[in-house]
Amino acid sequence: MDFDPEHPKWLCCCCRLVNGLMILASSEIVLSVLLLLYSIAYIAIPSNPDEQYDNDLWFMIILIPISIMYGVTSALLFFGINKYKEKLLYPTLVARAIIVIFMQVFGVSVAVRPSPSINDVNWDESDDEKMHKNLVKKNMQVSNLPHSKIAYDGRVEWNSTKSMDATIHQFRTAVLSANVRVIKQILKDFHNLTSGHIERLLALLIDRTSAEPTKEALMTAICIGSRPLVEFILSLFMEYPGEERNGCRKSKSFPAHMTPLMLACICNNFSIVQCLLLRKHYMQLPHRPDCSCEECSRSAHCMTNSVILLDTYRAISSEPFLWLACTDPLLAAFNLATDLQVCEEMEKEHKVAYRDLRQNVMTFAVKIAEQCWTTEEIHVLLSRKVGSPLADCELHFPRIQLALKAHMKPFLSSLGVQATMEDCWRGMWTDSETFKCQDLSRKLRHFLFYPILALLHAVSAGACIKTFKYPLASIGVTFRNLYWSFYGYLAPWDYKLIVGNAGPNQEPTEHPLTNYAGEITIAAFHIAVVITLLNLMISMLVRTADKIQKNEDLEWKFTRCQIYAEYFDWFTAIPPPFNLIYNTTYALRRIFSNKFTFVYPDLWIPVKIWNPSLNDVIEQDFLYLKLMRLLFERYRFAEEYHYQTVMKDDADRFIDKEKHIPPILSFMNSPPVSHKMITY
Repeated sequence: MDFDPEHPKWLCCCCRLVNGLMILASSEIVLSVLLLLYSIAYIAIPSNPDEQYDNDLWFMIILIPISIMYGVTSALLFFGINKYKEKLLYPTLVARAIIVIFMQVFGVSVAVRPSPSINDVNWDESDDEKMHKNLVKKNMQVSNLPHSKIAYDGRVEWNSTKSMDATIHQFRTAVLSANVRVIKQILKDFHNLTSGHIERLLALLIDRTSAEPTKEALMTAICIGSRPLVEFILSLFMEYPGEERNGCRKSKSFPAHMTPLMLACICNNFSIVQCLLLRKHYMQLPHRPDCSCEECSRSAHCMTNSVILLDTYRAISSEPFLWLACTDPLLAAFNLATDLQVCEEMEKEHKVAYRDLRQNVMTFAVKIAEQCWTTEEIHVLLSRKVGSPLADCELHFPRIQLALKAHMKPFLSSLGVQATMEDCWRGMWTDSETFKCQDLSRKLRHFLFYPILALLHAVSAGACIKTFKYPLASIGVTFRNLYWSFYGYLAPWDYKLIVGNAGPNQEPTEHPLTNYAGEITIAAFHIAVVITLLNLMISMLVRTADKIQKNEDLEWKFTRCQIYAEYFDWFTAIPPPFNLIYNTTYALRRIFSNKFTFVYPDLWIPVKIWNPSLNDVIEQDFLYLKLMRLLFERYRFAEEYHYQTVMKDDADRFIDKEKHIPPILSFMNSPPVSHKMITY
């Protein structure tokens, strides 16, 4: 039956129901407009800019489309009644149902929201205290500088003198003769030893029945953190050669696999680690859990091996080991981060521990980049080719590719790396907006003549138009776009199943049972996937979005660095379809040119990279090792001077201050002593 508002059935009491619905629709339109304006004003002009909206902001954002839908459907209700169009009433009913569901969900979320506890309410707080807290909060938001005082801790270095050697000889003689009075007097001269420390050390030092008590005394001195005390106790191992490098076998305080060097690294004590490295202490680098060598195949996966592996990674991921025991600390950090990621995936029982260790390694890499103060220094740091695949050695910064593979997000997000990557990505356009005529010629060349220049660059294999060395898209992306575009033109569910022709007219005969079975299968698939998995997908997206929002600056910089890195390959010089021609001609040029050599699996590599000259290798090694020594000295001074530079302030944003153990750099040797380093 047609919709007729003039029908007598719409008369209700003293008024017509149609007029009442039109008045209701008009009032709802006005109400929706007011709600929309209020929501926009609430978001655009907050009452207090320093306060966060929390959940109210999301409610206002959702309220905007609800208000628009509410007003539009109310208008449809008004015109539907006025124009006698019953189809215009259906959206109104649907919109009312959606609004009711929204209010129910929001009402339940408000009802179950936990109320503030007594500790969260300041019952007796005066207005002056509130104002003081607000001022402190504003000052903390304005300034990024730490609240610690700017100071200098000073430097205490270890310099072996004749008087020190005489005291060590006196201490050794007293221990061998069990002279408790002399031993106690010498130990009291150490200012950081308490009476409990002295009593424990006396009991261990006097016992000379075996090397175990002396080894435990050495481990105790390492835990105390005194390098002079460690030097004194190390003089007692002349009767037990080699035992000072081993752990305590029968100790109740230290596990048997814990060596002095491992303990010093875990304690983050640079001076003791340096002392032990100079005495030829070492650590066996661990095998990853996915290692399939003969030794790993023979050993069973048990709790003991897992604990040993975790303690070893704790030691080698410390700052003293990476700085002092590795010839290339940055490369060691990249490789170690990759190994820790594998351990995190395979060692589920210690997943959180490996994740924290990986975070410490990424923090260490940030500290290295923090000490680079000039563009030349960051270029030397990132241009190092050692440890990179041959294919990456052709790029501007091979270390960037290693950092991307190791997912070193804090390192790639640091100030120096970001600025260097942006300068390299801009190429010849770094002086943009400086010379108007030059900018005009560049724009004309790239906008109007781009197809011609790109074709010349592709046909000549890069010999012409050198500016196209700055890439755009890879050949893989071209074919992937072509492949996935096919699915936009296919609709297999539109075809009917024909099993033959029948009848005098040979009409096509369908098979409805098969069609219905296919439709039922598709419906079941949509019910299972679209409806059942929809909540799971939404929860995963919300979790990912929440994680990204908490680290939005870090994620944005890492993504930008990934985009920059994609543009540095030679095969991404020009966009499709010109890159198909360019990649073919450039590959032929590499095959028939004597400047390239075939090396599997990196294929055609420049000869100057595969077989560099001796002078170039020596020069690069000298510059890099000189830079590493300079960066370590800057790092040492940065730990002694308490003030924030721009680079340090940028790096500290990626460092968890609560979990970070402050390094101990006192009593290190004043000049850098050359010793055989361990290459990770």
